[in-house]
Amino acid sequence: MKKVNSVIREKLEFLANLPDTDHPIITLYMNVNAQEFLNQAEKNRIFLKNSIIEYAEKFKKTNPEKLYGFKKDISKIKNYIAEEINTTTHGIAIFACDELNLFETFQSVIPFENEFVVSFSPYLKQLAFLGDEYENVLAIMLDSNSTVIYDVRLGGIVTQRFTSESDVHGFHEQGGWSQKRFQRGIQQEKEWHYRDTANFVRKLVDEEGFNNIVIIGKDYEVKNFEKHLPNYINKKVINTNDLGMYANPNKILETIINDLYDAEKEREFLTVRDIINRSQMNDKASMGLSDIIELASSGRVETLAVVKNDVRTGYKTGECLYITKDQHYPGCPECNGNCKETDLIEEVIRLTIKNGGEVEILTPETPAANELLEHDGIGAILRY
Repeated sequence: MKKVNSVIREKLEFLANLPDTDHPIITLYMNVNAQEFLNQAEKNRIFLKNSIIEYAEKFKKTNPEKLYGFKKDISKIKNYIAEEINTTTHGIAIFACDELNLFETFQSVIPFENEFVVSFSPYLKQLAFLGDEYENVLAIMLDSNSTVIYDVRLGGIVTQRFTSESDVHGFHEQGGWSQKRFQRGIQQEKEWHYRDTANFVRKLVDEEGFNNIVIIGKDYEVKNFEKHLPNYINKKVINTNDLGMYANPNKILETIINDLYDAEKEREFLTVRDIINRSQMNDKASMGLSDIIELASSGRVETLAVVKNDVRTGYKTGECLYITKDQHYPGCPECNGNCKETDLIEEVIRLTIKNGGEVEILTPETPAANELLEHDGIGAILRY
């Protein structure tokens, strides 16, 4: 997954490569909005309580021997929620299975939708959606004599990477030739300041691969600064705004997230149109669930596009990953293993990630999602 930040990519790849198991794996996503903590905490308490009761009753009826491990996982989850959540966290994801010694967590500044699932593999759609929607961004705040650069990463990590205060003199009252010469000197120092900042930005982009840049400053200052950036970096600028050098950090973060969201919506639409056009020309692209199930299983999917709230019930076996949209057989025709009910969209996402592909998970009711839903709601660009 090329454009997802490294923390989420590593988490997704680890979870996607877990072997299927008969032991229950808990997937929990929760909104723990720090700004409405007390109200949200009560909603989460009720949600978690009801989810635990629902699955505990299922285990009592069908798999009572697995109830003990389920309860151990629930205890770990409750302790984690009570003691480990950061004050800046708005969303948490937890993947737990005592029998597999699995307890993976992720905290995000972006809320998740509350979801509690117990299955034989972790559910990755919400985490993949987060990684797809909100990439890392380089935020550059500058005026004519000072710069602060932030590296904003998911999980609430905002790192100040660079700060400078150039020795640009204030207004000089002496008139005549001396004043003109002095003003030329001030302008030259400003240009040096923009140049030095641009050189540092170029180094960061070249070394760390940022694909998104937001520049904060007055319009004329931003334009003067952009003149010093090479064209390939200017193409990565997703927005500019004039919040000012000393705006509230929360306001800055909110602005950056909104900028990323808008940029991602445009990219999603272009990706969907590309998939549709190429599939119609039979040019390394495909539409439709049945074909993409097979293509994802064989590792041919380079970029998968699905709609976030799309769920397709089907069947699979853990023995050979045979997946079918309809249960035509009591068991898998490949290995004769028992078929289990599953969400086929989750399976295709997992297989794509496992085989090194990218996943575009579209926000419902956006132009990209509506366009894709007119073509069976799923599409893919292929490696070959």
